[in-house]
Amino acid sequence: MAKDIDVPILEGVLQITDQVTLGNMTLHPGYKILIRMINTACAAANATVVSTNPEADDYDRILRSRQQRARNWSELSIWLFKSIDWHTKSGSSSQSEEERLVEEL
Repeated sequence: MAKDIDVPILEGVLQITDQVTLGNMTLHPGYKILIRMINTACAAANATVVSTNPEADDYDRILRSRQQRARNWSELSIWLFKSIDWHTKSGSSSQSEEERLVEEL
């Protein structure tokens, strides 16, 4: 995976309320369906690579194109899911810290 996608999407941009909202979204039943849809799209992109006919005239060009598309989709999905996880953990730990500070007052 490229180094630039090791940084979570919108790192340093989302406020704690945004992170908590994102975390709440992951608890919604529809979030699991979204994950399934994205994973299915990635699997379909990978399937087009495998189904490429090696006897086709433009086999090398078609194969490279399909491999790049599958890789892009997979990398985007991984980056998105890791970013959501990072923001969710960051938001919940920040929220816990704020609650602890309020209790100390």
